Amino acid sequence: MTVNIDFQSARRLVCQYLTNQERKMASFGSMLPSRASSPEVHLVITDVVEHDFGWVFFWDSKEVC
Repeated sequence: MTVNIDFQSARRLVCQYLTNQERKMASFGSMLPSRASSPEVHLVITDVVEHDFGWVFFWDSKEVC
């Protein structure tokens, strides 16, 4: 089955995924005993590479100050 979506729809799906991952990370807390919670982290798209089959989205974390 082939699904055709445009770039904006693909980007929107990736952003939704990253938002969900941010929530999971925030609710997990910290693995370090000295820290009650982990720092707030924002996941951001850093690059997009277009291929014949679609787009590859790269992302990274960015600590919120």
